[in-house]
Amino acid sequence: MKQLLVSIAIVFASVLTVGGQNSSFSLSGTWDFQIDRQDAGVKEQWFNKSLDESINLPGSMPEKLKGDNVTARTKWTGSLYDSSYYFNPYMEKYRIEGQVKLPFFLTPDKHYVGVAWYQKKVTIPSDWKGERIILFLERPHIETTVWVNSKEMGMQNSLCVPHVYDLTSAVTPGKPCRITIRIDNRIKEINVGPDSHSITDQTQGNWNGIVGKIELQTTPKVYFDDIQVYPDLSNRKALVRMNVKSSSAAKGEITLSAESFNTDTRHKVAPVQQTFRIQSGDNRVEMELPMGKDFLTWDEFNPALYKLTATLSSGKQSERKQVQFGMRDFKIEGKWFYVNGRKTMLRGTVENCDFPLTGYAP
Repeated sequence: MKQLLVSIAIVFASVLTVGGQNSSFSLSGTWDFQIDRQDAGVKEQWFNKSLDESINLPGSMPEKLKGDNVTARTKWTGSLYDSSYYFNPYMEKYRIEGQVKLPFFLTPDKHYVGVAWYQKKVTIPSDWKGERIILFLERPHIETTVWVNSKEMGMQNSLCVPHVYDLTSAVTPGKPCRITIRIDNRIKEINVGPDSHSITDQTQGNWNGIVGKIELQTTPKVYFDDIQVYPDLSNRKALVRMNVKSSSAAKGEITLSAESFNTDTRHKVAPVQQTFRIQSGDNRVEMELPMGKDFLTWDEFNPALYKLTATLSSGKQSERKQVQFGMRDFKIEGKWFYVNGRKTMLRGTVENCDFPLTGYAP
């Protein structure tokens, strides 16, 4: 029988903890704002001008009542609907402007698909000198482009991870600067399909805005760019793969430890350390974390999780990150899935991710 054995890490979140010299500065609150219906802002250099309106972030345009009134002529993102709504006499009262209600889409008070600009003036804390300074946008929708004053810092367009921009080269601690963000929620660049749950008006909405954390953060000049955990139950260990970035060559030391946190039985893993040379740019580092003979495993009946703590020290600077993971093996035999040797049926509620109150997932 053909078998495929895969070790899968359960990584729910990678959390930057306040350790070493890491700091954060919230940008939540009032931002300047302007809709760019003609997509002319880049050509006209809107990052160099003051925007006409204001908006409170975090939030979305429909949530903050920005955009166009919803009518029977509104062009929705989703394509799966009952066209009889548009001609059925019974539905006529729901097509009248000011009374529009749709049976197949959420009906926000405002709707907009296109480009909008967000801008805020901030002063970088003076004690951030010598630190790496990043802009952290937890969940924008969909594509962002960022300027600091007149300098473009790049573009990102992920639907599933935060947008993070390195602003170090463009800002000066102790001095004010202007941060401008252009957001485009058209699906021309990332066409996941108009009925995908992340953009369709049936389940949340194709909103424009930023929700979650919006903040400036610092890290040391030598920092963790990524941490992945791969459990190995048969050898009672976890393989930790890290990408360490640095602007120059240096010496570094990484310490790994782990502790269970969500079960009555607690298990603490002894820490391990490794010293290594850091080169300028990307550095791939692998370390093994022996879990001991009494480690806890994860399955749906006993979902034991660990918090891995990774500490990176270089010179006088240090950074600490935590990653949640579970120890489990996933195996396929014939047509069946097995988790830690137990036959497993995959099932779900098919609740379709509806978020009618805000128009976006929590």
